[in-house]
Amino acid sequence: MEKKEYWKSEWSLVLAGLGMAIGCGNIWRFPRIAAQYGGSTFIVASIIALFIWSVPILVLEMVMGKSTRKGPIGAFSSFLGTRYAWMGGWITFVTLLIGCYYSVITGWCLKYIGLFAGGFPKDIAPGDVWNSFIASYEPVFFHFLALAIGIFLVIKGIQKGLELANKIVLPLLFLFMFCIAILAISRPGGIGGVEYLLFRFQFQDFQNPALWLEAFAQSAWSTGAGWGLWLTYGVYCPEKTPVVKNCFLIATGDLIASILAGLMVIPTIFSHVTNVQERMTILSSGNQGLAFQHLVNLFQQMEMGRLLGSVFFLALFLAAISSLIAMLELGVRSCMDTQLSRKKAALFVTLFIGLLGIPSAWSMSIFSNQDWVWGLGLLISGLFVALAGIIKGVQNIQSNHLPSIGKWWKYCIQYCIPISCFFVLAWWMVESTKWENAKWWDIAGLYTPLNVAFQWAGLLILLILFNRYLAKSSQKSENKNAP
Repeated sequence: MEKKEYWKSEWSLVLAGLGMAIGCGNIWRFPRIAAQYGGSTFIVASIIALFIWSVPILVLEMVMGKSTRKGPIGAFSSFLGTRYAWMGGWITFVTLLIGCYYSVITGWCLKYIGLFAGGFPKDIAPGDVWNSFIASYEPVFFHFLALAIGIFLVIKGIQKGLELANKIVLPLLFLFMFCIAILAISRPGGIGGVEYLLFRFQFQDFQNPALWLEAFAQSAWSTGAGWGLWLTYGVYCPEKTPVVKNCFLIATGDLIASILAGLMVIPTIFSHVTNVQERMTILSSGNQGLAFQHLVNLFQQMEMGRLLGSVFFLALFLAAISSLIAMLELGVRSCMDTQLSRKKAALFVTLFIGLLGIPSAWSMSIFSNQDWVWGLGLLISGLFVALAGIIKGVQNIQSNHLPSIGKWWKYCIQYCIPISCFFVLAWWMVESTKWENAKWWDIAGLYTPLNVAFQWAGLLILLILFNRYLAKSSQKSENKNAP
């Protein structure tokens, strides 16, 4: 019989939640998007998105995890009824499919830590180093290395694995980010990056629809709301754990980490690049281009570039691994609901993510496609969580679990989240048609709407066909993890 597992303290839960939420998107996506969409104006829009999208979903996820003591599949089946198990299945598989390439990203960070620690080759351009790396077998090796580190921590369990890891990882992550930010700001021109990010407020920027759509997309992808991760962590919460307070702490901490990342990245660029057009080219170069080429190039030009580069990629690795272990735990928890032991569940999840991650490690085209398809799928995941609240009855949930939360949560779940999901999803679908020459109906295109719809439909059809099996298998465990 599996031993009962739970968080040792509320502080441990908060650190684990922050580790879940703070990932690569905070460090390499938020700074460049904030710089492109108004600096402090974008930050204000992000705060609004947090309270309309992220916090309400996080609150509902934690309620579902605490009340059912099961992973997403079992939680939906217990919370709503067995015919809704497929919704939990969607959330589970979308997050695991993201894990398949997220371990690849984590592996990239390990590779670049080694490059800077050993002395980054100065006679080769950063772009050439990156292109040579991704064209080799090495990403596959580092994918499995990152996965091995993550699954080792998950096998250890909640207190000896995830809890202990986050107690070490999160303080180190914030320390490294803070140190790099201070060094970047203190360099000549660095303060200009601070002003650009924090004090360039123009009210008319709020009239730009793209600003709001990017803010809501960043909030959905960054905080982990709708991923099922917070639901999974809720399984191990003592009954008296305050739901709303912890959700606000996670969302606020995630935003602080994003701003700190902006203070780390943007002043670094401003201190070495004086041309305005060149700055914007760097900031619009995409996640991999920014982190693994342009910032590497800037680190090479600095006096302490080797040290800064090592610390930067170590921080990026810590952010990545803390999120990866949350994804792995979601898969393990879902398997444990079928009465598998933690070790057997970990083996199954390792094989799933390890094997399905090989194509993304081997090919950047496949990586980009999977990142796009399942990253967008998270919007549907968030919608399904909101639908769980609507089907169950928000008034019923408030009465039984959230007596003092107020009406704002009800309105967000019933109206704001479904409406914002529709507009953000529609906007991204339209935007994707501008990124390549392929037409929207080209099923072979990397980002085309039909390609996305085809993969989504395949997963949904399988989940609905096997809904009865999912519901039955996820109910085999007996709330053994309730503290």
